[in-house]
Amino acid sequence: MKKTFIGLSIAASLLAAGNYQIGMAGGRTHVNKSQAIDNYDFLNFRFGALLHKYDALRLEFEKSGKVLNGASLKRALLNYEYDFKPESKLSPYYFIGAGYQWVRGDYKNALVADMGLGLKYKITDQFNVFSEFRGLRDYRNINNHYSGIFGFAYNFGGNTQTPVQEPQETVKTKPADSDHDGVPDYLDKCPNTPAGVKVDKNGCPVSFNFNIEFDTNSAVIKLEYMPAIKKFAEFLKQNSAYKAKIQGYTDNTGSRVYNIVLSQKRAKAVYDALIKFGIDKNRLSWEGFGPADPIASNDTPKGRAENRRVVAKLSF
Repeated sequence: MKKTFIGLSIAASLLAAGNYQIGMAGGRTHVNKSQAIDNYDFLNFRFGALLHKYDALRLEFEKSGKVLNGASLKRALLNYEYDFKPESKLSPYYFIGAGYQWVRGDYKNALVADMGLGLKYKITDQFNVFSEFRGLRDYRNINNHYSGIFGFAYNFGGNTQTPVQEPQETVKTKPADSDHDGVPDYLDKCPNTPAGVKVDKNGCPVSFNFNIEFDTNSAVIKLEYMPAIKKFAEFLKQNSAYKAKIQGYTDNTGSRVYNIVLSQKRAKAVYDALIKFGIDKNRLSWEGFGPADPIASNDTPKGRAENRRVVAKLSF
């Protein structure tokens, strides 16, 4: 028996690594259908080691008062405990385990197994009180021991509720795109593209829609659209390798021949405005396509207004 207690003491020292607790409790046991042992009171000493946030191992030693004719009982248990709400002030838990008991008297030494429910109340982060209801099976004497237990525990090793590493949300940072053309700077071979310019996969301009809405049968550019033309002219000045072909379009109202002529006039109007903004005419050309290649439905006024447009096709 002495060697057994030495072994259990060594196990307790191993449990004490890391976050751990010690506790003490008292209890009362009712023994079911036994003539060899009376109901008895007992003291419980425990050493616990936290495994994770919710579960722990407990090594327990118990010594009873008189169980029958002056005899007493000693018991060692190893229990697994699962805590349902470890961060709450009031937390329920269950436990299950096994052990061995020694008895002085007619009652026999035996292997035992136990399980039960408990409730702990956290007074401070280190100190809590608890109560338990336990059922224990004596496999040699064939008895069931039902116990009510009340005690306290003190936690060592810092916060015994080891924080669980919550998964960190990965923030996907978009690569910088200084000119907002949809191509990140590290791939953009043509930086500083003005807004509205359509670019290829290298970030180089392909076309630019001036977004000019002409009145029906008109090639007159309204003053509100001049800033867009000026902005495109500044782009051409900063990128002297580019040439621009100004292309005019119409909706499908009227004859095709008339619309082609009207679209040419619209392209020529933008062409002339670019020259006035300082662009060499040798870098520009113009042409009209009438109602070809509509970008919206010609069945609605809004769609027809979008089709009456002028775009610039860019090339080196």
